[in-house]
Amino acid sequence: MIISNLKDFKRYCSENDKMERAFKFLQETNLEELEIGKHLIDGENIFALVQSYTTKEINLCRFESHERYIDIQFIVSGIEKMSWIPIDKLVLAEDDLIKSDKLLYRDSSIGNEFIVHEGQFVVFYPEDGHKACIKVDESNLVKKIVLKVRIL
Repeated sequence: MIISNLKDFKRYCSENDKMERAFKFLQETNLEELEIGKHLIDGENIFALVQSYTTKEINLCRFESHERYIDIQFIVSGIEKMSWIPIDKLVLAEDDLIKSDKLLYRDSSIGNEFIVHEGQFVVFYPEDGHKACIKVDESNLVKKIVLKVRIL
């Protein structure tokens, strides 16, 4: 897992051309005007999922992980809390890898919580269990772009 500001993205993609193209998309796109939904950058190798939602109580969120894609979660506007834990500390609840590249876990584990602000990104790898969309103090509206970067 990596958490950083968008201005520092080059540190994290020197060995991965797909990561560099994903961050280039964030740098060169008017993110405020980007419509909600899926936007292909390089077919199914790199794409962006633009989301808008209201953050919620932590008990309404679940840990998940992915096998075929790295997640780059970038906060365009708003603020949210996320939680991270290695997947070997989690108990699998649902396997939806074939359909949506997602594993969902039982929510009994406590992860490392952190706050992600506007302009910051978090990178989650296959070994990273992560929970997002959590309210900080009060629920607020968040616009987020989740870049999916294929690794397999």
